[in-house]
Amino acid sequence: MDKKKIEHLLRTCGIDALMVLAGVILLVNPTGATALVTRLLGWLLVIGGAVKLVVPAVKKQPILPGTWVLGGIVILLGVILLSKPLILANLIGRVLGIMLLIEGLHSLKDGGSRVLAAVTIVAGAVLIIMPRTLTNTVLVICGIVLMVIGAVNILSKLGGMKRLYEAKDPNIIDAE
Repeated sequence: MDKKKIEHLLRTCGIDALMVLAGVILLVNPTGATALVTRLLGWLLVIGGAVKLVVPAVKKQPILPGTWVLGGIVILLGVILLSKPLILANLIGRVLGIMLLIEGLHSLKDGGSRVLAAVTIVAGAVLIIMPRTLTNTVLVICGIVLMVIGAVNILSKLGGMKRLYEAKDPNIIDAE
């Protein structure tokens, strides 16, 4: 392959290769990915809260007490997420577990399917006990989907490039 073909291949398939790489990371280490996303969110909150406090001072406007409170709360939430990066995964899992538990109990009380109610109650209890299970499962599924989409995109683009480079006249579009 000459340099021009390699550059075209990298330009065409670069994003798809990053999708496959992200999928592998999510598949191999979903907890680490959760912590990374939570830390990024924490930094965004800290920076956003600081901006909320600094911008009025730079513009020489009076800083209202509500601005101090809101900026402080946003910064505090960011610091909490930075100090405990898996708290978000635990919180989401537990909240969904409680919701499933309540839904299962309502279904049982209202005379719905006992099997479905039992499965819902058990799923809710499992999520309350092991809250990161849901987050890790969702991230693994997302990783698999990213890998498949990226690989299919790369294969389809490579197939199209092969036909283009095999053509006798590259200015002619080969309609099949």
